[in-house]
Amino acid sequence: MNLPKLGYAVVAVSLMSLGACATTAQIDDLDSEGFLTDEVYSKLEPTNDVNRAGLGYLNTDMDISRHNKVLIDPVVSFVGEDAGDLSAEDSQTLVNNFQLLLVNELSKDYELVAAPGPNTLRFQIAIVRATKSSVALDTISTIVPVGVVATKLASYVTGEPSFTGQLKIEFEIRDAHTRELFGAGIDSRAGGKVLNEDQLSAWADVNKIMRLYAEAMRYQLCLARGAADCKRPVFR
Repeated sequence: MNLPKLGYAVVAVSLMSLGACATTAQIDDLDSEGFLTDEVYSKLEPTNDVNRAGLGYLNTDMDISRHNKVLIDPVVSFVGEDAGDLSAEDSQTLVNNFQLLLVNELSKDYELVAAPGPNTLRFQIAIVRATKSSVALDTISTIVPVGVVATKLASYVTGEPSFTGQLKIEFEIRDAHTRELFGAGIDSRAGGKVLNEDQLSAWADVNKIMRLYAEAMRYQLCLARGAADCKRPVFR
């Protein structure tokens, strides 16, 4: 059955909206998973800022303008048995990808070092939950307008978009020499709905979220040291 002209217009607008919307979104899964210490957890508070972790801490009394080096500890997978569907191979691939994204992003502003020292910020980051998207279902729900509506309704009920990949991390940033805590956080994010070839990869959402995290960390450090040309993260 042919769609009337109005029907074509509605479909066109729906597809344009999907293409323009952000493809990741923060979700409410912010319970501690045990990677950070109780002392750090006690400092975390809701940030209500999409450019920061859902729960976060920032030491505004700490002057990081003199810090010109970063030490990025190997990203670890710190997931429990019910914290996602990671195989050992997937887990290794994700932590490697995350490490590379962090290195590539932070090296734009800082010298990378391999050992603690003065004027160095030390990053410790863990993936505490990772879930790949359901590719077949995601393709259907995105392309068919009725499916899009159903997915949006489901997201309101569950608090997260249906069939999408999800990632949750815990992290802390310290002065590598004095161990003073500069920042820490817990964040959880899920993929959204967008029409592109990335949907053919079950881990595409998670990889986008990791890239966003790397960009957001660089952005927050830029703001904290008072630079004038800070690049806001790109929401993909």
